[in-house]
Amino acid sequence: VTTGNVTFSEALPDVVTAVAFAPAARVAVAIASNFLFGLSVPHLTANWTYLATAPVTSIFTNAQMAVFANTNSSISAVNVYTGLPLWSTRACSGHVTYTPNCTIVCAQGSGNSSAVVALTAGGQPLWRAAVNGSISDIIVDAVGHVYVAALASQRVLVTGLAGNGTQLWGAAFAGSGGRLGALAGGQLGVLTYGYAGNFFI
Repeated sequence: VTTGNVTFSEALPDVVTAVAFAPAARVAVAIASNFLFGLSVPHLTANWTYLATAPVTSIFTNAQMAVFANTNSSISAVNVYTGLPLWSTRACSGHVTYTPNCTIVCAQGSGNSSAVVALTAGGQPLWRAAVNGSISDIIVDAVGHVYVAALASQRVLVTGLAGNGTQLWGAAFAGSGGRLGALAGGQLGVLTYGYAGNFFI
């Protein structure tokens, strides 16, 4: 677990739940980090483990649940406190994130069949927006707009979507890979790398 990817869910002011998984592993472990007053080092206790149906590709947590995307294009949610299953659906293959209005957003498919999928907090489908290329990153801003980076023909294609999945704009940048980041002042940062690595705002 210590070499895996970790996300944090701030459920209570004095309790932080970390959900970690090792790359290409099926097991996720929740760690309750109870900070003792007067001490800077928390005590770590493994609360639960979750065995996914396939290797986990992406994870998101909030104060209620942990959501896992798997390589078999399924997405599952468990109670972040107990690890008990909440729901599962075959909708997403990775890049799970969450919007301010509690909509789950994730990637589906690869190549020319890629799409961004939105689900309710209960796993019900809301909308699907097709994108060109294999999705490499998805982020959501404070008002619920969705930004997608996809790779196609040595280009990074960035698409902005409204909260209902309607495309707002699209842009292309040189590079063989790309990541997105929200910057101060409502700006979007696009980091491309590969043959022509650049940073665009």
